[in-house]
Amino acid sequence: MITHFICTIFTGRGINPFRGDEWFKERIRIFKKYTIPSLQNQTNQNFTHWICFRAEEENNPITKELEKYLKKLNYNFVFTFNGQPFWDDKVPNNTLKERLTKSLETIKELVRGDYVYFTVLDSDDMFHKEVVDEIQKQSFEYRRVLYYKTGFIWHEQSGRLAVWPHPTCPPYYTIMFSKDVFLDTEKHLEYYGSFTTHEDIIKVFDCTQLSDFKYVCLVHPNNISTNWGHSFMGEEIYYENQKREILKNFIKL
Repeated sequence: MITHFICTIFTGRGINPFRGDEWFKERIRIFKKYTIPSLQNQTNQNFTHWICFRAEEENNPITKELEKYLKKLNYNFVFTFNGQPFWDDKVPNNTLKERLTKSLETIKELVRGDYVYFTVLDSDDMFHKEVVDEIQKQSFEYRRVLYYKTGFIWHEQSGRLAVWPHPTCPPYYTIMFSKDVFLDTEKHLEYYGSFTTHEDIIKVFDCTQLSDFKYVCLVHPNNISTNWGHSFMGEEIYYENQKREILKNFIKL
């Protein structure tokens, strides 16, 4: 049996871990409109969406509203308030052990069976409806990682869509853990080895590339690192009917 977490870091990442309530509200708007529907659209619903915040957001009314919204959807999720529970390549990580330990304490009762599959998805991106099923069909192997390489980039304001042929490994990956390693902070951190960022994951783990065109990287005014016209961009898709056919596999249009 597999316990599958899809982990989204909402606040607590990088040198600007929180950019104000207006930024927070806008990211939640995008999350509700795109990310959550793409996960509701999964053909396999056997996963828990693990959503991570800083401790400061626990009593923020904006966070409370999001919690109520997700509960109304009967959505399978868990909030933790310890920041990012894995290595942050933008800042010192002297609190990582504490962050991870506290987070694992919150979610440990959700772990069933022998294996944990840990998938990363940002709060403004989308997965194709078959992603969860494809991931869970992959058998467990020690220190195995599954990743998606080529996907799409979509500019929300203009509706422009293009291929996104990432040159290394974009932040759409799944790390396989045994239950005992996942839930033990020391073993968990040791298991990562020298892994610190998605771009070097293929150098550190035994990686399997999954099928192409299974994610959408959304571009919007609040993007931090990815913009339309980025050097990674590939061929643009111009025909509206073709764009609709692609996007309907991610959300219901």
